[in-house]
Amino acid sequence: MKRDLKSFMRGEGAKLDESAMNNAQDAMNKYSGKSDDELMRELNTLKENGTINNAALQNMASTISPMLNAQQKQKLEALIKQLSN
Repeated sequence: MKRDLKSFMRGEGAKLDESAMNNAQDAMNKYSGKSDDELMRELNTLKENGTINNAALQNMASTISPMLNAQQKQKLEALIKQLSN
């Protein structure tokens, strides 16, 4: 079953504030179509220049995790672990 932001908002996402959900939607729109390599380069750049830190990565992961299936969650966890080193 495909998960999306609108479906999420009818369920668990209804608990999140609208601004956070708009930011998540904007990020999904910006990065949807990029390859894994492009996304990793972007995240590494953001981490290196101080735009994001480990706490921000964990916050992002906890925000989007409910919208992901098991395989996507596993990939996200591996990504966060890699970026946290």
